[in-house]
Amino acid sequence: MCFGTFFDSIKAEYNKLHDDMKNLNIAVRSLFKKGRHNGMKIVSLSVGLSVALVLIAKIYFEQSYDTFYPDADRIYRLTESFVTADGSGDFPQVPGAVASGMKAEVPGIEEATRLTYIAGEGTTFKTPEKERYFADYILMADSNVFDVLQRPILLGNPREVLARPWYAMISRSLAEKMGGIDAVNGIQITPDDMPGMKLTIGGVFEDIPENSHLRFDMLVSMNGMNEWSRTNWVGNDRYLSYVRLSPGVSPESLKPAIHEMTLRHIDQEEMQKAGVELDFFMKPMLEMHSGSSDVENMMMMLAVLAFALLFTAVMNYILIAISSIVNRTKEVAVHKSYGASEGNIYSMIMSETFVHMMISLLLAIFIIFLCQDVIEDLLGVSVANLLLSKGAWLLLMICAVVFLLTGYVPGFLFARIPVASAFRNFRESKRVWKLGLLFLQFIAAGLLVTLLMNVIRQHQFMIHDDPGYAYDRLAYCNIAGLDSTNRSKVSQELMRMPEVEMVSTAYALPLSGMSGNNISLPGSEEQLFNVADQYWVGNGYLELMEIPVIEGRSFTENVAVSYEIMVNRAFVEKIQMYANWPDGPIGKQIFITGHDQGENVNAMSGGYYTICGVYENYRIGSLARLDDRPSV
Repeated sequence: MCFGTFFDSIKAEYNKLHDDMKNLNIAVRSLFKKGRHNGMKIVSLSVGLSVALVLIAKIYFEQSYDTFYPDADRIYRLTESFVTADGSGDFPQVPGAVASGMKAEVPGIEEATRLTYIAGEGTTFKTPEKERYFADYILMADSNVFDVLQRPILLGNPREVLARPWYAMISRSLAEKMGGIDAVNGIQITPDDMPGMKLTIGGVFEDIPENSHLRFDMLVSMNGMNEWSRTNWVGNDRYLSYVRLSPGVSPESLKPAIHEMTLRHIDQEEMQKAGVELDFFMKPMLEMHSGSSDVENMMMMLAVLAFALLFTAVMNYILIAISSIVNRTKEVAVHKSYGASEGNIYSMIMSETFVHMMISLLLAIFIIFLCQDVIEDLLGVSVANLLLSKGAWLLLMICAVVFLLTGYVPGFLFARIPVASAFRNFRESKRVWKLGLLFLQFIAAGLLVTLLMNVIRQHQFMIHDDPGYAYDRLAYCNIAGLDSTNRSKVSQELMRMPEVEMVSTAYALPLSGMSGNNISLPGSEEQLFNVADQYWVGNGYLELMEIPVIEGRSFTENVAVSYEIMVNRAFVEKIQMYANWPDGPIGKQIFITGHDQGENVNAMSGGYYTICGVYENYRIGSLARLDDRPSV
């Protein structure tokens, strides 16, 4: 009896599998059958899937930033909070002594490390054989950096390599470009921007993944940095500092100890004279990227867009399938006449949907990889990292949900067709739910059109917005590695070219982010406000950029040393809150930090400069990251 039941169950499973395979075979053979609009259904579904899956993968990718680090939930970035007469704010970099001070004086901190940028994206360097390579971001780092930000080490010991001044470790991908991991050991390189710096490669680390808020191709020993910079407590806040807390320790529990450390090392009387209150706190590393308001807003927009696209694609499929009910009524009724149950009809429709879904998915993948260059440009991440990451399971779940929806609704309707329809015309008189589905589809389509119009308006705004300076016909190149004599020679050679109208030099272009320094008035130690400091420009810079001088004059040109300074309109409006200058700013002196004029160089050193002119406000930074500080 038991054997009979066992064989009966096997036979039932075999028959079910046989029926499923037969349904799949019929579904494949009916792909091009007239009146079913299968091509339209597949194309609509594939386009919706291709875009929606990429957007959903992008959302998951953005939320996964820095999760690859071991103990990422215990790693925090040190942040500086300040209060001045100009207001309050936070800054994600701190002075050099803060991280090591916390490690030594604050219980509950397991490890602390520092990094600081010395070169940016696309920095070129050469080997003794005159071969040139480029690295994306070069940072100085403490020798324990990989104890906190752990990455697999492929060559060398970071504790030893990064303890030696002017020794460096590079990423695996950079090492492979230079001949291989073992081949780079001991090679001496020279960055083009810093011709006096000779770096010796002593180690290789595994590449930093794309979903990291801090990416770099090269780390240089921090011991090459000036000692005062590494040990100061106020100003020179250039260091990216990270700490790893002991298990069970919260940042809130460490606030009293951090405050006491600050009081011990920072002269509160001097800070009070300067009108500054300074403190430090910890920000979770996992929130450095995904916790920013810009990323959160972007994720919300992408989620809405992905849902609208996917919903529209699913509704298109369902409505097209429903529209063929009248044409397929007799076919379904005949199946029922020969004994097919509602379950058999469901199976038949689900098999058709499965075939359509597989073809749509393959077509969607083809579209994605066909447009991968465009996707990478728009989203800033490679397609491989989007689709082949841990988020792939989420995409598969979404595909499964789409399959169930597109199969269940038509299957339910087809299964309700009566047997009598084989002998008479069938009419579906209930139209309310159909109109409801169509209404929902129109809402989704309207949402997509609205989003598209907003994108077009934003694009037009960015194209036609006036930054306040002329960028048409403007070309530039980085010559930071040249001294003033060679820069002058380059400018002279360029001016000899008939195609060149004007030439000038500048510390940085307006589209870049500027460093900040503080302003004081003569006779007062109080620091009034922070400015976007453009440091220096060459002869004719304002004229070349077509930036109008609205008061006073431009710089005195062709002088070896100048103590003249120009400020923008916003600076004049700002300083009127603190200075009584009834006859205007021209000829007045100001003190600005970061511009040392003496021998005692330290983080808060600066100098007195005389305002010679006022230029019109112009945009510093981008529209997305606008720097609205007064500028000098």
